[in-house]
Amino acid sequence: MLQKLYIEESTRTEYTSGLKQDTICRTRHNDYLLKMPHRTNKTLHRVQDIPFPAVPPEVLHFRKVHEQATELRKWFKAWKDQDHSVRDYRKYFKPVLCYLEGSWIHSGEKIEDSFPSNAHHMDAETWYDMQENIRYTSMSGTKARPENYSFLPTTIVRMNGSTPVVAQWNYRILCHPLKDDLPLNRFRPVTNAAHTRGFDLDLDKIASYRSTLFELNAFDTDEFEDGQIVNQLLDRLMGEIPGKDNYPGDVIYYIDLNTAYYHRIYSDTALDAMGRFFKYRGFQDPYVFMAQTTNPKVPAIEIETNCKGTGPTRTCVKSKSRWSYAVPLEIVYMTPLSKWNPHKIVYKGHETSERGKTVSANGRNGGLSTEKAFNGSNTKWYVITPASFYSDKATETNPADTSIKGTIGVLKKT
Repeated sequence: MLQKLYIEESTRTEYTSGLKQDTICRTRHNDYLLKMPHRTNKTLHRVQDIPFPAVPPEVLHFRKVHEQATELRKWFKAWKDQDHSVRDYRKYFKPVLCYLEGSWIHSGEKIEDSFPSNAHHMDAETWYDMQENIRYTSMSGTKARPENYSFLPTTIVRMNGSTPVVAQWNYRILCHPLKDDLPLNRFRPVTNAAHTRGFDLDLDKIASYRSTLFELNAFDTDEFEDGQIVNQLLDRLMGEIPGKDNYPGDVIYYIDLNTAYYHRIYSDTALDAMGRFFKYRGFQDPYVFMAQTTNPKVPAIEIETNCKGTGPTRTCVKSKSRWSYAVPLEIVYMTPLSKWNPHKIVYKGHETSERGKTVSANGRNGGLSTEKAFNGSNTKWYVITPASFYSDKATETNPADTSIKGTIGVLKKT
């Protein structure tokens, strides 16, 4: 415990939170689903699907598929040009903020995979088994091809008499549908010589490359401004996201601040010794946000304050709190393509359900024949967009892509 505290405090002297540096972990392959915290249920790690944006009625007004495709492409152009004067795309192109959330959890021997996906999961029954898998691959210089091993540390959070109370670090990736539209001019590509020269990238097209990272304007203005303010645009966006109590979370820890939602700045009721009202949770760490929870599976940190007297007459006010931490990852724009289904291809649910398995049963692989075409769609093969919607122009690919390249065959509803 003392060694862990020493590392954290040493890092904080360099004006960062100490969380990312002290909590050293190695994750599995992290593709993730578009899941959000539950809207009405506070159960730990209860999630729900993010709803797909609707298709503009102006598209569905047409009866023929090619006419709908032509109209829908105009909506995409309006979004790309950020021109909502004729086609108000803002109701149908929804920004979703995805983030990495981590916390210490009171956990038993069995692994709790907090966000399994269609392709990856923690490949072990118990934490001990996972630890042995990591030890084997580390000491032998090998790796598991599916990349489903994780090194997630264990710590002693406190002593209960002579018995240590242990917690397991765990994480998940979730997303949150933002309340308002986020114009594209709030982003600016981050360029550096190692990125552009190492990959021989064209600076004039830097924003179009998949490997390019972006920074978010601190100010919610059309012109990108360099500079810092106390409450930035990112603070407002992350402030919409709840911690482990999900959206019903309600913990008023400071005046007018629901600390059950992610934040990195709070205002105290009185000036501190430096003459400041505002405090930073992460010790000037620009990426760490924190949220409080009431869930007992998250270990509590306790403190004694307002102590009076000495010795046997000493009395103190005890308080405790439980916290989780989040780092913003990316913003994804959801589009009407998720719901546009002009061929009325039948959705058969999860790929592992009996009905979902029929999509690829009997050797069906998306080929362009009646025998090989998918029989409907499921969570893995959610293929409903007509190929005619896209151009034949090649796009940038990546070796980690798991989708089928080119046109995919799917049986229409009969």
